Amino acid sequence: AVAELWPSLSRNQCVNGQVLVQLLWALKDQAGLQLEALAATRALGEMLAVSGCVGATRGFYPQLLLLLVTQLHQLARGVRAPGSPKVWGPSQRGPPPSHASCAVEALKALLAAALLAGDGGRMVVTCMEQAGGWRRLVGAHTHLEGVLLLASAMVAHADHHLRGLFANLLPQLRSPDDAQRLTAMAFFAGLLQSRPTARLLREEVILERLRAWQGDPEPTVRWLGLLGLGHLALDRGK
Repeated sequence: AVAELWPSLSRNQCVNGQVLVQLLWALKDQAGLQLEALAATRALGEMLAVSGCVGATRGFYPQLLLLLVTQLHQLARGVRAPGSPKVWGPSQRGPPPSHASCAVEALKALLAAALLAGDGGRMVVTCMEQAGGWRRLVGAHTHLEGVLLLASAMVAHADHHLRGLFANLLPQLRSPDDAQRLTAMAFFAGLLQSRPTARLLREEVILERLRAWQGDPEPTVRWLGLLGLGHLALDRGK
């Protein structure tokens, strides 16, 4: 019934913008498994499915993309904010499929209908499907592989949107939240495959950051650092 409201709301861009801002705040302020964030994710997916509502997302694409991918990481890790209600039994492994699938569908809608309007967006979605990227994104141990696949698909088919994404992920590289920080790190390493994107920062700044990751006690961070260094080395050889 709620989904039926979007076609009528799509005629009023001012209302669309106000609704989108509220959804953004809900996604930013709530942990990935809280019911408010999940409701906002579902509403966002329904909103993006209506072509008339897509225009309201212009300018918010990078934030929405990072929020949805980070939420998938939080869901995969089973992160739950203090005081938030349990929404599945302790005997179950991982989040309920409906929660993860809700975020995946919203992300697909963003890529195909809004973020990458045209063939580029469809190609990103297709590449992710063919490579098993969506399945990896929802896995507790494969989420970062999914992020890297998404970054590679965007570099190949949607590089004109990478500047905004790169700028938005930089502050998250130092986030105290593991899901935010590691998701941003994976995007950072993956987007270095794009020469124009890599040149948004001085090479010595990028190298300093990646080398610092090499000294991190967490193996995943060291792996991402090596991956980023490899992308820079390949770019030099072109």
